[in-house]
Amino acid sequence: MKAARKVFAEHGLGRGRIDHIAAESGLNRAMIYYFFESKKYLYKEVIKEVLNEVANLVDQELSSYGQSPEKLLLFPGKYLQLYFDRSECARIILREIASGGEILRELRAENPELFNPFQRVVDRLKAPEISGIISAGEPEMLVLLLLMLGYVIPSVLSLLDLLVGQEANGRFVSPEAWKAFITELVTQYLRPQIRLDRVKEERT
Repeated sequence: MKAARKVFAEHGLGRGRIDHIAAESGLNRAMIYYFFESKKYLYKEVIKEVLNEVANLVDQELSSYGQSPEKLLLFPGKYLQLYFDRSECARIILREIASGGEILRELRAENPELFNPFQRVVDRLKAPEISGIISAGEPEMLVLLLLMLGYVIPSVLSLLDLLVGQEANGRFVSPEAWKAFITELVTQYLRPQIRLDRVKEERT
């Protein structure tokens, strides 16, 4: 699966070849087809694995926050870290979205629970014990934005010199800087009626 992730991240489903995966993994084509009936099936399993990892992260983080809005505001940084640690996952999802999202639609129809983390974060923002302390005008749009940033930011860090120039590139390539920036952005949007220094203490 690790080899398949690398190949699909670089080439997508259309251009990714079983030969490439075999060479990367050290297995022969017959062995790969023994476990996976087709390239599409393997690709689908890779995306399913990525979505499962995201779902597990969301569940772990939300359960650890309890009813603490201060800790909930740390979630953006934890979410981005998942994709910084697994940048090939972000590229796979972006390629799938750019190609029309056929596999994502199939997975949603077959395994809707893989897509539940989005709604769980929204529900937590709307929970009475949280909504009485922070104010989220459009929680669905906020969580969708975070979802998209998780795919995009880790995927483009290596290309930032093309956008901002080599002299400014060093300011923007740090994952920690992006995590802090997105956390602060979300915090300001939610307009929390809590002391922001408490959030910063939790972050460190």
